[in-house]
Amino acid sequence: MSGPAYRITTARLVIRSLGPADAAALARAVAHNLDHLAPWMRWVREEPLSLDERIERLRRWRGAFDLGTDFHFGVFGPGEQRLHGG
Repeated sequence: MSGPAYRITTARLVIRSLGPADAAALARAVAHNLDHLAPWMRWVREEPLSLDERIERLRRWRGAFDLGTDFHFGVFGPGEQRLHGG
């Protein structure tokens, strides 16, 4: 049995599973959108996180992805420098 793809690439977007290496990009995206995210994402209420806490959260998310229990995807531009959404 297989789960969803880790990575989907189109001409304009890269949609992929988030991992620990995305900690800085996620921190920037959350900080920029905190008020908008808070009503919808329970985990945002714990912000701001330290870098170590954010990396641990991303490890848990990746572990859940690998186990097939939860799927956190990031939406990036072609260069994958900026996280546009999830």
